[in-house]
This record gives sequence, C-alpha cells and structure tokens, in this order.
Amino acid sequence: YGDKIKFYQVDVTNSKSVKSSIKDISKKYGKIDILINNASIAIEGSLDELNENDWDKVMNTNVKSYFLCTKEVAKGMVEKKYGKIINLSSIAGRDKSILLGAAYTTSKAAVIGFTRHIASELGKHGINVNCVCPSQTYTPMLNNIFKNNKGLEEIVKKRNPLVLPPNFEEIPEPGKKIEKKEDEKQKIQKILQAPEINNQSKNKTSSTEESIINRISKW
Repeated sequence: YGDKIKFYQVDVTNSKSVKSSIKDISKKYGKIDILINNASIAIEGSLDELNENDWDKVMNTNVKSYFLCTKEVAKGMVEKKYGKIINLSSIAGRDKSILLGAAYTTSKAAVIGFTRHIASELGKHGINVNCVCPSQTYTPMLNNIFKNNKGLEEIVKKRNPLVLPPNFEEIPEPGKKIEKKEDEKQKIQKILQAPEINNQSKNKTSSTEESIINRISKW
C-alpha cells in the first residue's frame, strides 16, 4: 500500500506523545475519520495484593489513554462534522472479572461510562461513539493467565456459552455475515417436530425420550 499505511509508536498515556502523533497524522492524511481506542493491560491479584503503582498503571493505560486520544482526535471530527469512535471495554465492565483484579474491572466500567458521556456530547457534531464489550479471547495475555492459575481455564469454559473462548482465527472479518448456530432449545424443538417423534404414542414416553437423546447426541 506504499505510503497509505504508516505505523506510529506512541505512549498513549502521555499527552505530548498523543498530541504529536495526532498532529502528524492529520497533517499527512488531512483528517481522521475513525478512532479505535483499544490499549489495555491487566494486573492480577486481590485488592490486598494490588498496590498504588499497579492501580495507576492500569487506569492510565485502560482509561486515561482513551481520554487523551479521543480529546485530540475529536477536535478534527467536530470541525469536519463527522467521525466514528469505537471504545473497547469488556464484559468485566458490565459485571466483574473472574480472571483479573479490581483495577481491570474498574477501568473497563469507566470506559463504558466515558463512552456514554462523550456519545451524548459529540453526537450533535455528527460523531458516533460506541463501545464494544467482548468476552475472553485467546491471546498471549490470556494464555499466560491460564498458565499461572491452574483450573481457571475450566471455570471460564463453563461460563462461556460457546464452551471455549474464541481465538483470532474464529472472529469474522468486518462486514461478514455471522451464521447463528442453533441453540439446544431449537435443536430439541426441531427433533420433537420430526415425523417419527410425533407419530409415537403418548404411552411410549420413555422410548420417545430415548429417541430424543440419541438424536441430540448426533448433533
């Protein structure tokens, strides 16, 4: 793609670094249409184990960086009366993290609140602001957490409707239609509507149940 793509090494927790990179990008490309805030770290440990430096590090990366980047990029978007801002939070922000510490959960909840506020503030300027709250995804960070906490992966699997957290290869490309898989209730309903089930007598309940079980096991 030649000069159409350029990578920047930016300290997103530092206002000077953010301002410098945004200024250079705006000068080179004229405008920024889309901003995706995705910087995130996690530090494990209970409340008693977390120290002030750990807390500040997580909050600076997971929340302050969103504020700094959004503040700078929004200036050009307001001027152009157009823009899309997408903030990455987590399901932990809507409930709590079963994997990570209080700082992580708090930071992700803060992202949701930040998104709601700036969405109402910037909407009048033609800027859309949305938040995505994904579940666990197999990444190097998650794999390290599983390695350091025996039995935790099994707990996550039991809580996940898909049984296994997805990896990057299983995440569909943008714009690609996602085929919804049938859940167990839909499968059972389909089985019960099958002719061989409907034609069975009500007095043969046990054989009907056995037939259903055999059918489900083949899905």
